[in-house]
Amino acid sequence: SVVFTAPLELLFIRLKLAFLIAIAVGFPYIAYQVYAFVAPGLYKKERAAVAPFLVVMPVLFLGGAALVYYSVLPIFMDLSFDQEFTGASASVSYLPKVKEYYDLAISLLSAFGLAFQLPVVIALLARAGVVESAGLRKGRKYAYLIIFVVAAIMTPPDPFSQFILGVPLCLLYESGIACAWLIERGRKRREAEEAKREEEQARREAEESQRRAAKAAQTSGQASLPAGE
Repeated sequence: SVVFTAPLELLFIRLKLAFLIAIAVGFPYIAYQVYAFVAPGLYKKERAAVAPFLVVMPVLFLGGAALVYYSVLPIFMDLSFDQEFTGASASVSYLPKVKEYYDLAISLLSAFGLAFQLPVVIALLARAGVVESAGLRKGRKYAYLIIFVVAAIMTPPDPFSQFILGVPLCLLYESGIACAWLIERGRKRREAEEAKREEEQARREAEESQRRAAKAAQTSGQASLPAGE
């Protein structure tokens, strides 16, 4: 059970929660409308590159939120209730407040949901040519350090929350490296195909130039013969 101690505290929390749920439910439609507005100004390849991220981003956010709802938040609350004790002359009980529980849940859901976008960020940077899979692998240890520092900032001040967020982020970082490698391999394949097409086009143009030169030489040779011949 939880309690609230301020006037209309529960009402305002319900309004905030309804607003956040409305944003979460309407996000796919909002994202589609933004994409539909921008898509006419994009090339076909650009549209094909952006569309998968619109599907992956909500899935990753829901994955982070599900991890919080089914694992992190229950464990966090169990640890809080485990601090209760009864002594010889006094007892200490944990009585959570609605606002504090709401703030904790929203902060965890937001932190995990946004942090789970790490593969999307890495994939976008790799597609733009800003990062490479080799560089990401080389800087893995520094990335892990930054991940746990960010996890400590985004989560409540306890080692458990930092660890629970840091470990999945490290796994997502590795998946981002894999995505960057796949993007690089696809880019190299397309560049090789483009180079092959350009080489074939250059060869055909050279052959066509040779045929035209030979035809021109034959025509000029025939024109230079005497009229009687």
